[in-house]
Amino acid sequence: METNLLQGDCLELLAQIPDNSVDLIVTDPPYQIDNTKAGGKSALAKSIQSMNNELEAANICDGFNKSVLDQMVRVMKNINVYIWCNAKQIPMYLKYFVEGLGCAFDVLVWVKTNAAPLFNNKYLTDKEYCLYFRRGGVL
Repeated sequence: METNLLQGDCLELLAQIPDNSVDLIVTDPPYQIDNTKAGGKSALAKSIQSMNNELEAANICDGFNKSVLDQMVRVMKNINVYIWCNAKQIPMYLKYFVEGLGCAFDVLVWVKTNAAPLFNNKYLTDKEYCLYFRRGGVL
């Protein structure tokens, strides 16, 4: 079995991949964020705000949009994809893959035993989600 690892801008590389040539996609796109001011003057608050501003400028505050998902589906032999996401994104991915494409799905949850404490007067989440979508005879 041949394995190819590509490094570069995922949107540019995805466009170059031939139709129906990928067995599995495992991806961790940007999580949906609300770009409100992170608040505080700490280095952590400043770095988070800087990251939020970059995601907003790149128009990826919601993770992958439909055009990226369409490209992912185009390159897969059968839909077989793991997508890490936050809770806000689950409905969008379910709508796209389950309602739109008739995929089966599973939800995996990573429960962190060492989640960060308060940040900006809000508890940081102690879990992350991984959605698995498949269609057809995928193993």
